[in-house]
Amino acid sequence: MKTPSLKIMLMAYPDNPSGVCFFREFQKKQISLSGLLIENKKGKTNWVRLAAKLKKDGPVRTCRRLLQVAWLKITGRNLPALAERSGIPVHRVDQFNSPECASILEKESPDILAIASAPILKPFIFQKARRGTLNAHPGWLPAFRGLGANAFALEQGKRPGVTVHWIDSGIDTGKIIAREHVPVRRRDTLASINDRAVSRGAEMMADIIAKLDNGTLVENPVLEPQGPNFPAMPYSRARKINRMIRKGRFDS
Repeated sequence: MKTPSLKIMLMAYPDNPSGVCFFREFQKKQISLSGLLIENKKGKTNWVRLAAKLKKDGPVRTCRRLLQVAWLKITGRNLPALAERSGIPVHRVDQFNSPECASILEKESPDILAIASAPILKPFIFQKARRGTLNAHPGWLPAFRGLGANAFALEQGKRPGVTVHWIDSGIDTGKIIAREHVPVRRRDTLASINDRAVSRGAEMMADIIAKLDNGTLVENPVLEPQGPNFPAMPYSRARKINRMIRKGRFDS
Protein backbone atom coordinates (compact mmCIF):
# COMPACT_ATOMS: atom_id res chain seq x y z
CA MET A 1 0.00 0.00 0.00
CA LYS A 2 1.42 3.38 -0.98
CA THR A 3 2.23 6.03 1.58
CA PRO A 4 0.20 9.17 0.87
CA SER A 5 1.43 12.67 1.54
CA LEU A 6 -1.90 13.38 3.25
CA LYS A 7 -2.63 12.09 6.74
CA ILE A 8 -6.12 10.53 6.74
CA MET A 9 -8.22 9.52 9.75
CA LEU A 10 -11.53 7.65 9.52
CA MET A 11 -14.41 8.31 11.95
CA ALA A 12 -17.17 5.72 12.36
CA TYR A 13 -19.44 3.95 14.82
CA PRO A 14 -17.84 0.56 15.57
CA ASP A 15 -21.05 -1.39 14.90
CA ASN A 16 -22.13 0.38 11.72
CA PRO A 17 -21.41 -1.68 8.57
CA SER A 18 -20.84 1.53 6.61
CA GLY A 19 -17.51 1.88 8.42
CA VAL A 20 -16.43 -1.50 7.03
CA CYS A 21 -17.55 -0.36 3.57
CA PHE A 22 -15.40 2.78 3.73
CA PHE A 23 -12.42 0.94 5.21
CA ARG A 24 -12.42 -1.72 2.49
CA GLU A 25 -12.84 0.86 -0.26
CA PHE A 26 -9.89 2.86 1.07
CA GLN A 27 -7.79 -0.29 1.14
CA LYS A 28 -8.88 -1.12 -2.41
CA LYS A 29 -7.77 2.33 -3.59
CA GLN A 30 -4.52 2.00 -1.59
CA ILE A 31 -5.34 4.89 0.71
CA SER A 32 -3.44 4.49 3.96
CA LEU A 33 -5.17 5.49 7.19
CA SER A 34 -3.19 7.02 10.04
CA GLY A 35 -5.89 6.14 12.54
CA LEU A 36 -9.49 5.16 13.27
CA LEU A 37 -11.78 7.13 15.60
CA ILE A 38 -14.69 5.17 17.09
CA GLU A 39 -17.18 5.73 19.89
CA ASN A 40 -17.29 3.37 22.84
CA LYS A 41 -20.54 1.42 22.82
CA LYS A 42 -22.95 2.58 25.52
CA GLY A 43 -26.21 0.92 26.45
CA LYS A 44 -28.29 4.10 26.50
CA THR A 45 -26.84 5.37 23.22
CA ASN A 46 -27.39 2.01 21.53
CA TRP A 47 -31.03 1.91 22.61
CA VAL A 48 -31.61 5.41 21.27
CA ARG A 49 -30.04 4.47 17.94
CA LEU A 50 -32.03 1.21 17.82
CA ALA A 51 -35.30 3.05 18.46
CA ALA A 52 -34.48 5.55 15.70
CA LYS A 53 -33.67 2.73 13.27
CA LEU A 54 -36.91 0.89 14.06
CA LYS A 55 -38.87 4.08 13.42
CA LYS A 56 -37.06 4.69 10.13
CA ASP A 57 -36.55 1.20 8.65
CA GLY A 58 -39.16 -0.98 10.37
CA PRO A 59 -38.68 -4.25 12.31
CA VAL A 60 -37.62 -6.55 9.45
CA ARG A 61 -34.85 -4.33 8.09
CA THR A 62 -33.69 -3.47 11.62
CA CYS A 63 -33.42 -7.16 12.57
CA ARG A 64 -31.45 -7.87 9.40
CA ARG A 65 -29.04 -5.07 10.26
CA LEU A 66 -28.59 -6.36 13.82
CA LEU A 67 -27.81 -9.82 12.45
CA GLN A 68 -25.32 -8.28 9.99
CA VAL A 69 -23.61 -6.39 12.83
CA ALA A 70 -23.45 -9.54 14.96
CA TRP A 71 -22.05 -11.61 12.09
CA LEU A 72 -19.29 -9.08 11.38
CA LYS A 73 -18.31 -9.12 15.05
CA ILE A 74 -18.41 -12.93 15.42
CA THR A 75 -16.32 -13.44 12.28
CA GLY A 76 -13.81 -10.74 13.25
CA ARG A 77 -14.67 -8.56 10.26
CA ASN A 78 -16.07 -5.55 12.05
CA LEU A 79 -14.28 -2.22 11.76
CA PRO A 80 -12.10 -2.29 14.91
CA ALA A 81 -10.91 -5.83 14.11
CA LEU A 82 -10.05 -4.94 10.51
CA ALA A 83 -8.12 -1.86 11.62
CA GLU A 84 -6.17 -3.71 14.31
CA ARG A 85 -5.20 -6.51 11.89
CA SER A 86 -3.96 -3.86 9.45
CA GLY A 87 -1.84 -2.20 12.12
CA ILE A 88 -3.94 0.97 12.13
CA PRO A 89 -4.22 2.70 15.53
CA VAL A 90 -7.75 2.64 16.96
CA HIS A 91 -8.73 5.62 19.11
CA ARG A 92 -11.81 5.05 21.26
CA VAL A 93 -13.79 7.95 22.71
CA ASP A 94 -16.97 8.13 24.74
CA GLN A 95 -18.43 10.75 22.39
CA PHE A 96 -17.27 12.18 19.07
CA ASN A 97 -18.34 15.68 20.14
CA SER A 98 -16.16 15.74 23.23
CA PRO A 99 -12.95 17.39 24.49
CA GLU A 100 -11.43 13.89 24.56
CA CYS A 101 -12.00 13.47 20.83
CA ALA A 102 -10.76 17.01 20.12
CA SER A 103 -7.59 16.26 22.09
CA ILE A 104 -6.89 13.14 20.01
CA LEU A 105 -7.43 15.04 16.76
CA GLU A 106 -5.21 17.86 18.03
CA LYS A 107 -2.44 15.38 18.78
CA GLU A 108 -2.81 13.34 15.59
CA SER A 109 -3.31 16.46 13.42
CA PRO A 110 -4.85 14.77 10.35
CA ASP A 111 -5.02 16.53 7.01
CA ILE A 112 -8.37 14.90 6.23
CA LEU A 113 -11.00 13.54 8.61
CA ALA A 114 -13.18 11.11 6.63
CA ILE A 115 -16.65 10.42 8.02
CA ALA A 116 -18.18 6.97 7.56
CA SER A 117 -20.83 7.35 10.29
CA ALA A 118 -21.14 10.01 12.96
CA PRO A 119 -23.57 12.48 14.54
CA ILE A 120 -23.66 16.14 13.52
CA LEU A 121 -20.15 17.27 14.42
CA LYS A 122 -19.34 20.45 16.32
CA PRO A 123 -16.88 22.93 14.78
CA PHE A 124 -14.27 22.26 17.49
CA ILE A 125 -14.14 18.68 16.14
CA PHE A 126 -14.33 18.96 12.35
CA GLN A 127 -12.07 22.01 12.24
CA LYS A 128 -9.18 19.98 13.69
CA ALA A 129 -8.49 18.47 10.25
CA ARG A 130 -6.01 20.75 8.46
CA ARG A 131 -7.46 20.37 4.97
CA GLY A 132 -11.02 19.66 6.08
CA THR A 133 -13.56 17.00 7.00
CA LEU A 134 -15.27 14.97 4.27
CA ASN A 135 -18.75 13.49 4.40
CA ALA A 136 -20.64 11.26 1.96
CA HIS A 137 -24.30 12.25 2.25
CA PRO A 138 -26.97 9.80 1.01
CA GLY A 139 -28.90 12.43 -0.89
CA TRP A 140 -28.72 14.94 -3.74
CA LEU A 141 -27.32 18.20 -2.37
CA PRO A 142 -28.03 21.02 -2.01
CA ALA A 143 -31.74 20.28 -2.62
CA PHE A 144 -32.17 17.35 -0.20
CA ARG A 145 -30.39 17.60 3.13
CA GLY A 146 -30.77 15.52 6.31
CA LEU A 147 -31.40 11.87 7.18
CA GLY A 148 -34.57 11.63 5.10
CA ALA A 149 -33.06 13.11 1.94
CA ASN A 150 -33.56 10.22 -0.47
CA ALA A 151 -36.93 9.22 0.99
CA PHE A 152 -38.38 12.68 0.54
CA ALA A 153 -36.76 13.02 -2.89
CA LEU A 154 -38.61 9.91 -4.10
CA GLU A 155 -41.82 11.04 -2.47
CA GLN A 156 -41.54 14.25 -4.49
CA GLY A 157 -40.87 12.34 -7.70
CA LYS A 158 -37.15 13.17 -7.73
CA ARG A 159 -34.21 10.81 -8.13
CA PRO A 160 -32.20 9.72 -5.07
CA GLY A 161 -28.52 10.52 -4.94
CA VAL A 162 -25.26 10.67 -3.04
CA THR A 163 -23.04 13.71 -2.50
CA VAL A 164 -19.51 14.05 -1.14
CA HIS A 165 -18.96 17.43 0.47
CA TRP A 166 -16.83 19.30 2.96
CA ILE A 167 -18.38 19.64 6.39
CA ASP A 168 -19.16 23.09 7.74
CA SER A 169 -21.22 24.32 10.71
CA GLY A 170 -24.54 23.66 8.94
CA ILE A 171 -26.33 20.37 8.26
CA ASP A 172 -25.18 19.11 4.85
CA THR A 173 -24.43 22.68 3.75
CA GLY A 174 -20.69 22.42 3.10
CA LYS A 175 -19.02 22.87 -0.27
CA ILE A 176 -20.02 20.12 -2.71
CA ILE A 177 -17.20 18.19 -4.36
CA ALA A 178 -19.02 15.45 -6.29
CA ARG A 179 -22.55 14.05 -6.58
CA GLU A 180 -24.33 11.30 -8.48
CA HIS A 181 -27.83 9.96 -8.83
CA VAL A 182 -28.41 6.48 -7.41
CA PRO A 183 -30.32 3.94 -9.55
CA VAL A 184 -33.64 2.55 -8.31
CA ARG A 185 -34.45 -1.11 -8.98
CA ARG A 186 -37.75 -2.99 -8.79
CA ARG A 187 -36.76 -5.04 -5.72
CA ASP A 188 -35.41 -2.02 -3.83
CA THR A 189 -36.56 -0.42 -0.61
CA LEU A 190 -35.58 2.98 0.75
CA ALA A 191 -33.11 1.21 3.02
CA SER A 192 -31.41 -0.67 0.16
CA ILE A 193 -31.25 2.52 -1.91
CA ASN A 194 -29.50 4.29 0.95
CA ASP A 195 -27.14 1.32 1.36
CA ARG A 196 -26.26 1.67 -2.33
CA ALA A 197 -25.72 5.39 -1.81
CA VAL A 198 -23.36 4.71 1.10
CA SER A 199 -21.38 2.18 -0.93
CA ARG A 200 -21.05 4.55 -3.88
CA GLY A 201 -20.24 7.40 -1.50
CA ALA A 202 -17.31 5.41 -0.12
CA GLU A 203 -15.99 4.90 -3.66
CA MET A 204 -16.40 8.57 -4.49
CA MET A 205 -14.69 9.71 -1.30
CA ALA A 206 -11.75 7.38 -1.89
CA ASP A 207 -11.34 8.79 -5.41
CA ILE A 208 -11.53 12.35 -4.07
CA ILE A 209 -8.88 11.70 -1.42
CA ALA A 210 -6.61 10.17 -4.06
CA LYS A 211 -7.01 13.28 -6.23
CA LEU A 212 -6.43 15.55 -3.24
CA ASP A 213 -3.27 13.61 -2.53
CA ASN A 214 -1.85 13.99 -6.04
CA GLY A 215 -3.15 17.52 -6.56
CA THR A 216 -5.54 16.75 -9.42
CA LEU A 217 -8.87 17.43 -7.70
CA VAL A 218 -10.97 20.08 -9.45
CA GLU A 219 -13.73 21.59 -7.30
CA ASN A 220 -16.40 23.33 -9.34
CA PRO A 221 -18.92 25.38 -7.35
CA VAL A 222 -22.54 24.20 -7.33
CA LEU A 223 -24.75 27.28 -7.57
CA GLU A 224 -28.19 25.90 -6.79
CA PRO A 225 -30.79 26.77 -4.13
CA GLN A 226 -30.38 25.04 -0.81
CA GLY A 227 -33.28 22.81 0.17
CA PRO A 228 -34.71 22.09 3.61
CA ASN A 229 -33.29 19.70 6.18
CA PHE A 230 -35.44 16.57 5.83
CA PRO A 231 -35.76 14.46 9.01
CA ALA A 232 -35.79 10.67 8.90
CA MET A 233 -39.07 9.57 7.33
CA PRO A 234 -41.22 7.39 9.64
CA TYR A 235 -41.48 3.80 8.46
CA SER A 236 -45.27 4.02 8.34
CA ARG A 237 -44.84 6.60 5.61
CA ALA A 238 -41.82 4.98 3.99
CA ARG A 239 -43.76 1.74 3.40
CA LYS A 240 -45.94 3.55 0.87
CA ILE A 241 -42.86 4.53 -1.12
CA ASN A 242 -41.49 0.98 -0.90
CA ARG A 243 -44.73 -0.30 -2.42
CA MET A 244 -44.44 2.25 -5.23
CA ILE A 245 -40.86 1.10 -5.87
CA ARG A 246 -42.02 -2.52 -6.19
CA LYS A 247 -44.61 -1.39 -8.74
CA GLY A 248 -41.85 0.13 -10.85
CA ARG A 249 -42.84 3.75 -10.32
CA PHE A 250 -39.20 4.80 -9.88
CA ASP A 251 -37.30 2.42 -12.18
CA SER A 252 -34.07 3.94 -13.48
